[in-house]
Amino acid sequence: MKVDWIPFGEVMSLQRRVVTVQFDTTYREIGVRSFGKGLFLKEPAPGTALGDKRVFWVEQGDLVVSNVFAWEGAVGVAGGEHEGCIGSHRFMTWQGDPASVHVPYIASYLTSDKGVAALAAASPGSAGRNRTLSIRNLEGLRIPLLPVPDQCRVANHLDKVSHGR
Repeated sequence: MKVDWIPFGEVMSLQRRVVTVQFDTTYREIGVRSFGKGLFLKEPAPGTALGDKRVFWVEQGDLVVSNVFAWEGAVGVAGGEHEGCIGSHRFMTWQGDPASVHVPYIASYLTSDKGVAALAAASPGSAGRNRTLSIRNLEGLRIPLLPVPDQCRVANHLDKVSHGR
């Protein structure tokens, strides 16, 4: 099986879907857990609670990376339950061309020991909120790409192993 090491930015594109917050609308924010534990939903909140916070729409299939905690594997894939939710400017949402990448495979790599080490190396700073991952650093990170059918097979296997299915 041939593995090509490709810069992340060649196969994934940043999607910033700006939300114009309406004070009379209720929004549901996502968060990203560290250590590859994926996304979680916050309690619904009115637009008034968001104030002037910059937020962006999340779509099903997005790879979501916390730029603050990428160094500890804060990465997840948005599922159907996250469609229509929002994320703060600290969460980068990425999409890949399905002809080139299977997003759960990319998430599996980024949350592996080697992937987390690569994210940590791309997150300069001393600790915590000072270890911010930049878009440029993430785009330059080299990821191992297999043919898409193999990516799907690997991601499905890893999902079964990690969830005991």
